[in-house]
Amino acid sequence: MIRPPKRPRTALLFPLLLPSALAIALVIVPAAAASPQVRSDRTVAARYVIAPDPEGRSVKVEARMTLKEGTVVLKDFGQLKSIRWTIGGKNVDVPAERRQDAIVFGPWPATGEARIVYELACVTEPGPEYRKRLMGGRNFVLAREGLFLVPAGLERDLVEVRWDLPEGWKPALGTPGTLPYIETQRTIWAAGRLSSRVEEAFGGSTFTIAVLDDTSPLSALPSVEALKAAFGYAWVTFGPLEGRTFGVGIFRRGALGGGTAFFHTLAAEESPSIAVHEMLHWWTNFTTPAWFREGAHTYMATRLLEKLGIITAEDLRSALEGFLREHEQVVKREGRLSTLAESSVAYDRQTGGGDMYGLMPLLAAKLDREIRAANPSAGLEQVFAVVASERLQKFDLPALIKSLTGYDPGPLFKKYFYAKVEDPAELLK
Repeated sequence: MIRPPKRPRTALLFPLLLPSALAIALVIVPAAAASPQVRSDRTVAARYVIAPDPEGRSVKVEARMTLKEGTVVLKDFGQLKSIRWTIGGKNVDVPAERRQDAIVFGPWPATGEARIVYELACVTEPGPEYRKRLMGGRNFVLAREGLFLVPAGLERDLVEVRWDLPEGWKPALGTPGTLPYIETQRTIWAAGRLSSRVEEAFGGSTFTIAVLDDTSPLSALPSVEALKAAFGYAWVTFGPLEGRTFGVGIFRRGALGGGTAFFHTLAAEESPSIAVHEMLHWWTNFTTPAWFREGAHTYMATRLLEKLGIITAEDLRSALEGFLREHEQVVKREGRLSTLAESSVAYDRQTGGGDMYGLMPLLAAKLDREIRAANPSAGLEQVFAVVASERLQKFDLPALIKSLTGYDPGPLFKKYFYAKVEDPAELLK
């Protein structure tokens, strides 16, 4: 048995800013690019049974596979509580080596049919130090990554995944059955007590919407319609996404510490601002710095809600004031006032960077206003659309803003991005 030490993580919370009348989150997530070709023999190389604790405190996995020469890896992010190996019907000890967020097992004393049972701890009190990889709570568990033990070379093989759920629980995200192993790594796996599970059609795509038991389906309905509108708008404005199947998960406020998007699936707490923020990550260009893909992105999500009539101009102003309060909390939490340039780097290094959700959206709002004042036919959305449509291309963002809109953001960034902002309320003017 091995009990690896915990490892610290960094995560940032997206503020819950919108009125309670809209306090629900729909999550819709794009399919990934085409999968690697599955091996033609169609043999099931491994079988996994996922058994959550009814209290959502842990999840136990039973894996069955044939062990040959090589190693087995579990990217557990420090959440492994225990593991037991049975090879050829005998309990054995297998050496384990921690390598950052993963554990490498092997060599084993014998080869052959193996049964491996391991238990992973769930984070039940979300906070800034955790990136929502394995979470649980009242009547649910959610695994973004780190659930499946995998031998090297299994990636293109077929595996079988089954839930062994507590009474009253149902699958929420992730499709059990026989599938290529690589597809198990392109979805959030979540289950719990559901109040509703429905399918919504959008063109040729299907959205599966699972509302967890602690969230009222009646209060969810307005946001479901709002997110469908936001998705349709983004599809046309920022470009279509590959894939026909999209997963949806709605969780109670405070369950996750915000939301998370991951390939085909997305989970969010009951707030349209969180849902749209996560939804826009399907179009996010990951070659851009954190200040754009998180900070400008956060402002864009809130601005889109206002543009679609989901919130009012007054609500938008209230949201901006909420970002100001988030900035104050970040300074207190991180123990320092950083420039936005420093915060962006810290976010990428997972050493802080909370102002990507605090001060940066305020700067993005001011940037948007100044662009539109200089060129009424332009705006930050125009820049976002170009960056989103070329998701693999690197951009000189200030140069792109100037070439697209005619507005030079240099002086604004010099004053508010590269220097410490002593009076952030100036960005509301």
